[in-house]
Amino acid sequence: MTSFADRIAFLQSPFSVANVRATAVAHRAEIVVIDYIQRFSSDGGEKETRLRLARVMDDLRRMAALGFVVIALS
Repeated sequence: MTSFADRIAFLQSPFSVANVRATAVAHRAEIVVIDYIQRFSSDGGEKETRLRLARVMDDLRRMAALGFVVIALS
């Protein structure tokens, strides 16, 4: 079995999609796994949970459209 521990990175705050995208690019990530998306802020600054999560999901879809494999867990 091949080791992959040296290719795992954990996101540091702020927990935003913009930071996820920047970190993924910096690490040349192909797969991005996000757990507990309720903690993430949107780039739009929405305060209401439902609207904020909808914006986060839209931002993650745009990231996937750029070629990243995005796995988001709630």
